[in-house]
Amino acid sequence: MEWLIQEMNPLVLIGGNHDMWSGAGDPLKWMCGLNTVREDWEARISINFPNGRKCRIHAAHDMPGHSQWNSLHAQNKMARFKGHAELYISGHRHNWGLAHIEDVERKKTAWLARARGYKFHDTYAFVKGFEQQNFGQAILQVIDPHNPSPVSWVQCFADPQEGADYLKFRQSLQQ
Repeated sequence: MEWLIQEMNPLVLIGGNHDMWSGAGDPLKWMCGLNTVREDWEARISINFPNGRKCRIHAAHDMPGHSQWNSLHAQNKMARFKGHAELYISGHRHNWGLAHIEDVERKKTAWLARARGYKFHDTYAFVKGFEQQNFGQAILQVIDPHNPSPVSWVQCFADPQEGADYLKFRQSLQQ
């Protein structure tokens, strides 16, 4: 964890139900570095770039709404009715999903994401009768504020290595 915290700049940590149960010595507070944003339950962040572009992120432990058939129901609901972000992301439910949608009225796109997390060693899925998913432990967002496309300037990946390769590719175009 210490390596990850030092490498991630900035780092956003969202506390949820498991973190709230930790009692004295909150591990998320220990993890906070110099450029860490640490909030309970949710954070709404705007990354403002020198060229005037803004990338808004709505990150939450979870979002209201649930569907047994659609792991991104809550994110879609938030994007359509309450938000203006480029990314709506949460975790909590031990499953994952990733989708890129168009908001026709606002003439922009948004990413909907749910990260499964690294919960391979608990019995939650088995006890609840859910299939144990194998992918989607983390979601990687790549933002290219120089990309003029309203569709592809923000990209998300369920495979962090694929996202890192894409980031290197985008960086090579700017050299």
